[in-house]
Amino acid sequence: MYTVITENDVSSWEDQTGIAYHFPKRYAKFLQPGAKVVNQRAKLTRKPG
Repeated sequence: MYTVITENDVSSWEDQTGIAYHFPKRYAKFLQPGAKVVNQRAKLTRKPG
């Protein structure tokens, strides 16, 4: 089973891409042991630089 998590580039949480991602508890049912997770970056809203 695969689960896709979309990570925004701007967050009110202290997310660290590839290390730590904070998600709502209601998503926990999709993250069962053995599930393969695909972390997708959402459209960038913050300009680099």
